[in-house]
Amino acid sequence: MMPARALSPLALASLLLAVFVVWFGYSVVLPVLPSFILAADASLSAEAIARHTGLASSLYTLALFLFAPMWGWLSDRHGRRTVIAAGLLGYGVSLLGVASLGGIAGLYGERLLSGLFAAAISPVASAVVGDSAPNEEWRARRLAWLGMAATAGLFLGPAAGAAAAARSGAQLAFAATAALAIITAIGSLLLLPLHLPSAKLRPAAQDAARRRAVLFLLALSLVLGVAVGVFEVGLVLRSDGVLGMGATQLAVLFAECSLVMFIAQAVVFSPWFKATATWRTIAPGLAIMGVGVLILPWSNGLLALSVVVGLVAASGGVLVPVFTYWVSLAAGPQQGTNLGSQVAAASLGQGIGSAIVGLTYNTDLVTGAPFVLAATLLVLSAVMSCSAAGRLRDLKPAPE
Repeated sequence: MMPARALSPLALASLLLAVFVVWFGYSVVLPVLPSFILAADASLSAEAIARHTGLASSLYTLALFLFAPMWGWLSDRHGRRTVIAAGLLGYGVSLLGVASLGGIAGLYGERLLSGLFAAAISPVASAVVGDSAPNEEWRARRLAWLGMAATAGLFLGPAAGAAAAARSGAQLAFAATAALAIITAIGSLLLLPLHLPSAKLRPAAQDAARRRAVLFLLALSLVLGVAVGVFEVGLVLRSDGVLGMGATQLAVLFAECSLVMFIAQAVVFSPWFKATATWRTIAPGLAIMGVGVLILPWSNGLLALSVVVGLVAASGGVLVPVFTYWVSLAAGPQQGTNLGSQVAAASLGQGIGSAIVGLTYNTDLVTGAPFVLAATLLVLSAVMSCSAAGRLRDLKPAPE
């Protein structure tokens, strides 16, 4: 196994900023999408605006699913720095395009292109950490930091987007995020190592045990993505469409979600817990999320919904970095390919979950049908995790 090359504090900071930028850019756009669409075509009805908003958002998730494995594969063969810089630069240029061109067609193009280039960042940044890990505690905590950077972007983005739209119009949110992405791309070129270990290697075949472990984690990531999609869309429909809450209360709930996830990510890989024992959190985390998703359609009022959000966010905040850690541990020189596949699985699941809610939310088949389905998948996955824990428990860092 090749010795890991140390990652300087400035290089690590550039990775954290890169992950923050793409998730900030995703969430900063969300509150301005309706106003952007209305400004592009004032004749659109409320239903048409909602339809365009949903379709434009789904394009971003679809692009993550389609292109994250490709970027990871490229980074395994040509080095991480080039891929991260290209992703950030393309992300910034795509945002500048919609800021300057405008129009609904431009918005769709931007969401697709932004998702394409954003797909390069999170999995490849995680692969850099995996390449550079001197030990498993270091790997686990830095991967958790990347998750916290993404959560911070999701937390700060909506407020920044709303403020920009109120002051200078929706285009300012796109343009400011584009400038930040391009500056971060330049910083990545200057600060990230020129030659990471995987840049000189061709991926070796994984042994059967590691392949099974990665496939198991990809399946769990898919289920988790389904649950997150059901939860996010269901929370909006429940709080706004059924309980009649305003945008401010819904924003509070999503802010709570981001804050709880941030804290959970900081705790799970803190010095208080041993990284190689975090496989023990998978089954209870899935079960707790199942409870939270299941009770969502029967939760009335801000307090009850806050409890649900807390359960789902805490379990998700633990499971996401734990899955990433164990995929990285099993991947060896195939860090990019495997971590890209994990992002793709989670994105596909999130898209499926969102579609399930849209298709079944008001059906007469079963009360809360999508939530029952998602909770069932989570509980079954928790049971399977108990019996399959040995696949992870005995894993050691893969040889490169």
